[in-house]
Amino acid sequence: MKTKLVLIILGCGLLVLVVLSVSLIYGVPSGKVSDNVWKRATPVETEAEVLFYQDMNVDNTHYNTTRIPALVYHHDMFLAFAEGRKRTQSDSGKMDIILRRGRIKDWKVEWGPMEIIASQSGYRLMDPTPIVDTEMDMILLVFNAHPSNVTAWDELADEEITTELQVIKSFDLGLTWTEPQEMNHAIQQIKPKSWLYGGAPGHGIQLKSGRLIMPGRFWSKVTDSEQMDFTNGSFPQSNVIYSDDHGNTWHPGGSLGYREDTNGIAIFSGEATAVELDNELCINARTLHPDQPRVLAFSNDEGASFGTPTLAWSLQEPGYYIRDPLKNYTYFLEDHSYWKIT
Repeated sequence: MKTKLVLIILGCGLLVLVVLSVSLIYGVPSGKVSDNVWKRATPVETEAEVLFYQDMNVDNTHYNTTRIPALVYHHDMFLAFAEGRKRTQSDSGKMDIILRRGRIKDWKVEWGPMEIIASQSGYRLMDPTPIVDTEMDMILLVFNAHPSNVTAWDELADEEITTELQVIKSFDLGLTWTEPQEMNHAIQQIKPKSWLYGGAPGHGIQLKSGRLIMPGRFWSKVTDSEQMDFTNGSFPQSNVIYSDDHGNTWHPGGSLGYREDTNGIAIFSGEATAVELDNELCINARTLHPDQPRVLAFSNDEGASFGTPTLAWSLQEPGYYIRDPLKNYTYFLEDHSYWKIT
Protein backbone atom coordinates (compact mmCIF):
# COMPACT_ATOMS: atom_id res chain seq x y z
CA MET A 1 0.00 0.00 0.00
CA LYS A 2 2.84 2.38 0.91
CA THR A 3 4.58 1.53 -2.37
CA LYS A 4 1.49 2.51 -4.43
CA LEU A 5 1.18 5.76 -2.48
CA VAL A 6 4.83 6.61 -3.12
CA LEU A 7 4.38 5.93 -6.88
CA ILE A 8 1.29 8.15 -7.02
CA ILE A 9 3.12 10.99 -5.26
CA LEU A 10 6.13 10.63 -7.59
CA GLY A 11 3.84 10.62 -10.63
CA CYS A 12 2.05 13.78 -9.52
CA GLY A 13 5.36 15.44 -8.82
CA LEU A 14 6.65 14.56 -12.29
CA LEU A 15 3.50 16.00 -13.90
CA VAL A 16 3.96 19.26 -11.96
CA LEU A 17 7.57 19.48 -13.13
CA VAL A 18 6.48 19.01 -16.78
CA VAL A 19 3.85 21.77 -16.48
CA LEU A 20 6.33 24.13 -14.83
CA SER A 21 8.94 23.39 -17.51
CA VAL A 22 6.49 24.21 -20.29
CA SER A 23 5.54 27.40 -18.48
CA LEU A 24 9.15 28.48 -18.12
CA ILE A 25 10.04 27.66 -21.74
CA TYR A 26 7.05 29.38 -23.33
CA GLY A 27 6.40 32.02 -20.69
CA VAL A 28 2.96 30.64 -19.86
CA PRO A 29 1.49 31.66 -16.51
CA SER A 30 0.08 28.82 -14.41
CA GLY A 31 -3.39 27.74 -15.58
CA LYS A 32 -3.22 29.60 -18.91
CA VAL A 33 -2.30 28.19 -22.32
CA SER A 34 -0.55 30.60 -24.67
CA ASP A 35 -1.51 30.81 -28.33
CA ASN A 36 2.21 30.81 -29.12
CA VAL A 37 2.48 27.19 -28.04
CA TRP A 38 0.10 26.08 -30.83
CA LYS A 39 0.97 28.71 -33.41
CA ARG A 40 1.00 27.31 -36.95
CA ALA A 41 4.09 27.60 -39.09
CA THR A 42 4.06 30.50 -41.52
CA PRO A 43 4.30 29.58 -45.23
CA VAL A 44 7.49 30.75 -46.88
CA GLU A 45 7.21 32.73 -50.10
CA THR A 46 9.47 31.16 -52.70
CA GLU A 47 10.67 32.31 -56.09
CA ALA A 48 8.65 31.39 -59.16
CA GLU A 49 10.01 28.53 -61.23
CA VAL A 50 9.36 27.95 -64.93
CA LEU A 51 8.37 24.33 -65.46
CA PHE A 52 7.67 24.30 -69.20
CA TYR A 53 9.20 26.60 -71.77
CA GLN A 54 9.83 27.10 -75.49
CA ASP A 55 12.61 25.26 -77.35
CA MET A 56 13.09 22.70 -74.60
CA ASN A 57 14.56 19.22 -74.88
CA VAL A 58 13.39 16.00 -73.21
CA ASP A 59 15.33 12.76 -73.67
CA ASN A 60 17.09 14.26 -76.73
CA THR A 61 13.70 15.23 -78.21
CA HIS A 62 13.28 18.90 -79.11
CA TYR A 63 9.98 20.71 -78.66
CA ASN A 64 9.22 23.98 -80.42
CA THR A 65 6.56 24.90 -77.85
CA THR A 66 4.99 23.55 -74.67
CA ARG A 67 1.34 24.46 -74.11
CA ILE A 68 -1.90 23.52 -72.33
CA PRO A 69 -0.63 22.82 -68.79
CA ALA A 70 -2.56 20.85 -66.15
CA LEU A 71 -1.78 20.35 -62.47
CA VAL A 72 -2.94 17.96 -59.71
CA TYR A 73 -1.74 17.23 -56.17
CA HIS A 74 -1.75 13.95 -54.23
CA HIS A 75 0.28 12.67 -51.25
CA ASP A 76 2.66 15.68 -51.12
CA MET A 77 3.35 15.29 -54.84
CA PHE A 78 2.50 17.77 -57.58
CA LEU A 79 2.10 16.39 -61.09
CA ALA A 80 2.36 19.02 -63.85
CA PHE A 81 1.43 17.97 -67.39
CA ALA A 82 1.68 19.76 -70.74
CA GLU A 83 1.68 19.22 -74.49
CA GLY A 84 5.11 19.02 -76.08
CA ARG A 85 4.64 20.44 -79.59
CA LYS A 86 7.54 19.40 -81.79
CA ARG A 87 7.43 21.53 -84.91
CA THR A 88 5.11 24.46 -84.35
CA GLN A 89 3.11 26.33 -81.74
CA SER A 90 -0.18 25.77 -83.60
CA ASP A 91 -2.69 22.93 -83.14
CA SER A 92 -1.07 20.66 -85.74
CA GLY A 93 1.87 18.31 -86.18
CA LYS A 94 3.39 15.79 -83.79
CA MET A 95 2.77 16.30 -80.07
CA ASP A 96 3.60 14.30 -76.95
CA ILE A 97 2.33 14.48 -73.36
CA ILE A 98 5.11 15.51 -70.97
CA LEU A 99 5.26 15.52 -67.16
CA ARG A 100 7.21 17.01 -64.26
CA ARG A 101 6.80 15.67 -60.72
CA GLY A 102 7.39 17.93 -57.72
CA ARG A 103 7.72 16.83 -54.10
CA ILE A 104 6.94 19.26 -51.25
CA LYS A 105 9.85 19.71 -48.85
CA ASP A 106 10.18 22.46 -46.23
CA TRP A 107 7.53 24.70 -47.84
CA LYS A 108 9.18 24.34 -51.22
CA VAL A 109 8.61 22.09 -54.21
CA GLU A 110 11.58 20.17 -55.54
CA TRP A 111 10.82 19.47 -59.20
CA GLY A 112 12.13 16.46 -61.01
CA PRO A 113 13.23 16.30 -64.66
CA MET A 114 10.93 16.49 -67.66
CA GLU A 115 9.54 13.13 -68.81
CA ILE A 116 7.66 11.93 -71.89
CA ILE A 117 4.78 9.77 -70.64
CA ALA A 118 2.69 9.41 -73.83
CA SER A 119 3.84 9.43 -77.46
CA GLN A 120 2.26 7.74 -80.48
CA SER A 121 3.52 7.56 -84.02
CA GLY A 122 1.27 9.38 -86.48
CA TYR A 123 -0.74 11.16 -83.78
CA ARG A 124 -0.67 14.42 -81.92
CA LEU A 125 -1.65 13.95 -78.26
CA MET A 126 -3.49 16.94 -76.79
CA ASP A 127 -5.45 18.32 -73.83
CA PRO A 128 -3.95 16.38 -70.90
CA THR A 129 -6.71 16.09 -68.26
CA PRO A 130 -5.55 14.45 -64.99
CA ILE A 131 -7.96 13.17 -62.32
CA VAL A 132 -7.05 12.06 -58.77
CA ASP A 133 -8.95 8.93 -57.67
CA THR A 134 -8.51 8.90 -53.89
CA GLU A 135 -10.45 5.66 -53.43
CA MET A 136 -7.99 3.73 -55.61
CA ASP A 137 -4.98 5.92 -54.69
CA MET A 138 -4.51 6.47 -58.41
CA ILE A 139 -3.87 9.23 -60.94
CA LEU A 140 -5.72 9.00 -64.27
CA LEU A 141 -4.72 11.02 -67.31
CA VAL A 142 -7.17 11.46 -70.18
CA PHE A 143 -5.98 12.93 -73.49
CA ASN A 144 -7.02 13.28 -77.12
CA ALA A 145 -5.25 11.55 -80.02
CA HIS A 146 -5.61 13.27 -83.41
CA PRO A 147 -3.99 12.28 -86.72
CA SER A 148 -0.86 14.45 -86.84
CA ASN A 149 -1.13 15.11 -90.59
CA VAL A 150 -4.42 17.04 -90.32
CA THR A 151 -5.52 20.12 -88.40
CA ALA A 152 -8.54 20.60 -86.17
CA TRP A 153 -10.18 22.55 -88.99
CA ASP A 154 -9.69 19.55 -91.32
CA GLU A 155 -11.40 17.40 -88.70
CA LEU A 156 -14.35 19.78 -88.50
CA ALA A 157 -14.70 19.73 -92.28
CA ASP A 158 -14.38 15.96 -92.73
CA GLU A 159 -16.67 13.71 -90.69
CA GLU A 160 -14.57 10.67 -91.63
CA ILE A 161 -11.73 11.96 -89.44
CA THR A 162 -12.42 11.14 -85.81
CA THR A 163 -10.83 11.92 -82.49
CA GLU A 164 -9.59 9.13 -80.24
CA LEU A 165 -9.99 9.59 -76.50
CA GLN A 166 -7.52 7.64 -74.35
CA VAL A 167 -6.71 7.19 -70.65
CA ILE A 168 -3.60 6.03 -68.80
CA LYS A 169 -3.27 5.32 -65.07
CA SER A 170 -0.54 5.57 -62.44
CA PHE A 171 -0.51 3.90 -59.02
CA ASP A 172 2.86 5.31 -57.92
CA LEU A 173 2.32 9.09 -58.19
CA GLY A 174 3.29 9.31 -61.85
CA LEU A 175 6.47 7.26 -61.71
CA THR A 176 5.07 4.62 -64.09
CA TRP A 177 1.95 4.51 -66.28
CA THR A 178 -0.26 1.84 -67.79
CA GLU A 179 -0.69 1.35 -71.52
CA PRO A 180 -3.36 3.65 -73.08
CA GLN A 181 -6.95 2.43 -72.88
CA GLU A 182 -9.36 3.78 -75.49
CA MET A 183 -12.50 5.62 -74.42
CA ASN A 184 -14.01 5.96 -77.89
CA HIS A 185 -17.24 4.22 -76.91
CA ALA A 186 -18.05 7.20 -74.67
CA ILE A 187 -17.81 9.75 -77.47
CA GLN A 188 -19.36 7.44 -80.06
CA GLN A 189 -22.58 7.63 -78.06
CA ILE A 190 -22.63 11.37 -78.75
CA LYS A 191 -22.60 10.76 -82.51
CA PRO A 192 -23.94 11.49 -85.06
CA LYS A 193 -24.05 14.94 -83.48
CA SER A 194 -20.28 15.13 -83.21
CA TRP A 195 -17.15 13.78 -84.82
CA LEU A 196 -14.57 15.90 -83.00
CA TYR A 197 -14.14 15.72 -79.22
CA GLY A 198 -11.76 17.56 -76.91
CA GLY A 199 -10.91 17.15 -73.24
CA ALA A 200 -11.21 19.90 -70.65
CA PRO A 201 -8.31 20.95 -70.86
CA GLY A 202 -7.12 21.37 -67.27
CA HIS A 203 -8.17 18.69 -64.79
CA GLY A 204 -11.11 16.48 -63.91
CA ILE A 205 -12.47 15.74 -60.44
CA GLN A 206 -13.78 12.91 -58.26
CA LEU A 207 -17.15 13.58 -56.63
CA LYS A 208 -17.90 12.70 -53.01
CA SER A 209 -19.81 9.68 -54.34
CA GLY A 210 -16.66 8.38 -56.04
CA ARG A 211 -17.80 9.23 -59.60
CA LEU A 212 -15.04 10.53 -61.86
CA ILE A 213 -15.91 13.60 -63.92
CA MET A 214 -14.01 14.68 -67.03
CA PRO A 215 -15.23 17.98 -68.51
CA GLY A 216 -14.85 18.42 -72.25
CA ARG A 217 -16.52 19.78 -75.37
CA PHE A 218 -17.76 18.54 -78.71
CA TRP A 219 -19.02 20.04 -81.95
CA SER A 220 -22.53 19.77 -83.38
CA LYS A 221 -24.33 20.81 -86.53
CA VAL A 222 -26.84 23.65 -86.22
CA THR A 223 -29.77 23.95 -88.62
CA ASP A 224 -32.15 26.20 -86.68
CA SER A 225 -30.11 29.38 -86.50
CA GLU A 226 -29.63 31.85 -89.35
CA GLN A 227 -27.29 34.09 -87.39
CA MET A 228 -24.28 31.77 -87.41
CA ASP A 229 -21.70 30.66 -89.91
CA PHE A 230 -19.43 28.95 -87.40
CA THR A 231 -16.86 26.74 -89.12
CA ASN A 232 -18.82 24.64 -91.58
CA GLY A 233 -22.12 25.13 -89.80
CA SER A 234 -21.02 23.51 -86.56
CA PHE A 235 -20.80 24.90 -83.04
CA PRO A 236 -19.09 23.70 -79.85
CA GLN A 237 -20.75 22.90 -76.54
CA SER A 238 -19.37 21.85 -73.17
CA ASN A 239 -20.26 18.53 -71.57
CA VAL A 240 -18.92 15.92 -69.15
CA ILE A 241 -17.95 12.27 -69.47
CA TYR A 242 -18.16 10.23 -66.27
CA SER A 243 -17.03 6.88 -64.84
CA ASP A 244 -18.43 4.96 -61.87
CA ASP A 245 -15.84 2.16 -61.94
CA HIS A 246 -12.57 4.07 -61.50
CA GLY A 247 -12.02 4.81 -65.16
CA ASN A 248 -12.58 1.36 -66.62
CA THR A 249 -15.71 2.39 -68.51
CA TRP A 250 -16.94 5.88 -69.39
CA HIS A 251 -20.32 7.34 -70.30
CA PRO A 252 -21.43 10.65 -71.83
CA GLY A 253 -23.09 12.94 -69.30
CA GLY A 254 -25.02 16.16 -69.72
CA SER A 255 -24.11 18.97 -72.10
CA LEU A 256 -24.86 22.68 -72.22
CA GLY A 257 -26.57 22.41 -75.60
CA TYR A 258 -27.43 25.25 -77.97
CA ARG A 259 -28.44 28.47 -76.19
CA GLU A 260 -28.74 32.17 -76.98
CA ASP A 261 -28.08 35.07 -74.63
CA THR A 262 -30.59 37.83 -73.85
CA ASN A 263 -29.62 39.63 -77.06
CA GLY A 264 -30.32 36.55 -79.17
CA ILE A 265 -26.63 35.86 -79.77
CA ALA A 266 -25.54 32.21 -79.66
CA ILE A 267 -23.57 31.05 -76.63
CA PHE A 268 -20.64 28.95 -77.79
CA SER A 269 -19.56 27.02 -74.68
CA GLY A 270 -16.16 25.42 -75.17
CA GLU A 271 -13.16 24.45 -73.06
CA ALA A 272 -14.47 23.80 -69.55
CA THR A 273 -13.57 22.99 -65.98
CA ALA A 274 -15.71 21.47 -63.23
CA VAL A 275 -16.12 21.83 -59.46
CA GLU A 276 -18.35 20.05 -56.93
CA LEU A 277 -20.27 22.43 -54.68
CA ASP A 278 -22.38 21.47 -51.64
CA ASN A 279 -25.18 19.74 -53.51
CA GLU A 280 -24.43 20.25 -57.17
CA LEU A 281 -21.83 20.04 -59.90
CA CYS A 282 -20.83 23.25 -61.70
CA ILE A 283 -19.33 23.63 -65.16
CA ASN A 284 -17.37 26.84 -65.81
CA ALA A 285 -16.74 27.17 -69.54
CA ARG A 286 -15.09 29.45 -72.01
CA THR A 287 -17.24 31.16 -74.64
CA LEU A 288 -16.18 31.84 -78.20
CA HIS A 289 -17.75 35.22 -78.78
CA PRO A 290 -15.77 38.47 -78.34
CA ASP A 291 -18.62 40.16 -76.45
CA GLN A 292 -19.46 37.36 -74.00
CA PRO A 293 -17.96 36.38 -70.61
CA ARG A 294 -17.62 32.81 -69.32
CA VAL A 295 -20.70 30.63 -68.97
CA LEU A 296 -21.88 28.60 -65.96
CA ALA A 297 -24.20 25.58 -65.76
CA PHE A 298 -25.24 23.41 -62.80
CA SER A 299 -26.17 19.75 -62.37
CA ASN A 300 -28.18 18.18 -59.53
CA ASP A 301 -27.67 14.60 -60.71
CA GLU A 302 -23.86 14.31 -60.65
CA GLY A 303 -23.39 15.41 -64.24
CA ALA A 304 -26.05 13.29 -65.94
CA SER A 305 -27.78 16.51 -67.04
CA PHE A 306 -27.33 20.27 -66.70
CA GLY A 307 -29.73 23.14 -66.28
CA THR A 308 -29.91 26.16 -68.56
CA PRO A 309 -26.46 27.78 -68.85
CA THR A 310 -26.11 31.44 -67.90
CA LEU A 311 -23.50 34.02 -68.81
CA ALA A 312 -21.39 35.04 -65.79
CA TRP A 313 -20.62 38.70 -66.43
CA SER A 314 -18.26 38.89 -63.44
CA LEU A 315 -16.02 36.29 -65.15
CA GLN A 316 -14.69 38.12 -68.18
CA GLU A 317 -12.82 36.32 -70.93
CA PRO A 318 -9.31 37.65 -71.69
CA GLY A 319 -10.17 39.11 -75.10
CA TYR A 320 -8.77 36.22 -77.10
CA TYR A 321 -10.68 37.27 -80.21
CA ILE A 322 -10.76 40.59 -82.04
CA ARG A 323 -13.19 42.00 -84.57
CA ASP A 324 -12.29 43.24 -88.01
CA PRO A 325 -14.61 46.27 -88.41
CA LEU A 326 -14.21 46.27 -92.19
CA LYS A 327 -15.23 42.64 -92.74
CA ASN A 328 -17.25 42.03 -89.57
CA TYR A 329 -15.19 38.92 -88.95
CA THR A 330 -13.71 37.72 -85.69
CA TYR A 331 -10.17 36.48 -86.18
CA PHE A 332 -8.72 33.53 -84.34
CA LEU A 333 -5.34 34.89 -83.29
CA GLU A 334 -3.30 31.68 -83.45
CA ASP A 335 -3.46 30.90 -87.15
CA HIS A 336 -5.46 33.83 -88.60
CA SER A 337 -8.40 31.67 -89.59
CA TYR A 338 -11.76 33.27 -88.88
CA TRP A 339 -15.36 32.67 -87.93
CA LYS A 340 -18.09 34.99 -89.08
CA ILE A 341 -20.31 36.09 -86.21
CA THR A 342 -22.85 38.75 -87.17
